[in-house]
Amino acid sequence: MNASLKKLAVAASVAALVPTAHAAINPGLDGNGELWVSLIDEIGLRSYTRDLGITIDDFVSVATPTAAGVLYSFAPDPLLTSFLGGTANPAALKWNIGAMDILGRHRFLTTAAAMPGPSGAEPTQTNGQLRTYDDGVAIFIANTNSEGTHPPINDYSVHGSNIFVAVTGSEAAYAGGPNWGASWGIRANFSTLADFGSSNSFFLLEHNGTNVSSNAIRYLHSQFGNNLGPGAWAFDPNGTLTYTQPIPEPGTWAMLIAGLIGIGAIARRRTA
Repeated sequence: MNASLKKLAVAASVAALVPTAHAAINPGLDGNGELWVSLIDEIGLRSYTRDLGITIDDFVSVATPTAAGVLYSFAPDPLLTSFLGGTANPAALKWNIGAMDILGRHRFLTTAAAMPGPSGAEPTQTNGQLRTYDDGVAIFIANTNSEGTHPPINDYSVHGSNIFVAVTGSEAAYAGGPNWGASWGIRANFSTLADFGSSNSFFLLEHNGTNVSSNAIRYLHSQFGNNLGPGAWAFDPNGTLTYTQPIPEPGTWAMLIAGLIGIGAIARRRTA
């Protein structure tokens, strides 16, 4: 794929994914929660949280072989700029991203440097343990929503990015507290945090059936409909947050096209 086509694909994906509405962070009570990012000053005991306006379904829908390059990009807002300016020790800044679906499927999108297990994808927690992830985090989201300026707090029907919250460690919306912090309210067996200015891998966690004693499923991003390899979020030192996936090489495109042609041929034979 030449450079001009790559740029066109990237520009098209960014243009199609800009949030346009405004509402509170949806915690997943309707089965399709929104992504949020938190930046935590572990020494200064301060945090910044922003609603990204992207639902779990939004995110999963763009994880396709043709959706490559910069899929999401967020420039720093004035509150983040002020927060960074008031940070005495930038090395103490950590960040993470999460999203929840707690209606029944119990899906969780989460940053993590790596998942437990030999190759990073093996489940080591049960469905029952996964279902506890939202217990404290739902409280954290409610407290964060109460701090923001937006339409009614419980209006989750309209998605968009409009929550910008900066608080201190003594406030209920502090992202470094026990209801969110580094490991889904101390319930996950991995850390969601990365150093500010670095990248962080992204995972989808989901129930494996209805047996609470069975191990839950953990998908690498590349394993739910995306053959490009895992993408990653990056929080640049200037405050820009981006999510990118690798651009396929020409050989990958050729294999993808061949596969689609094969699927089409099978479908035609079945129809005949």
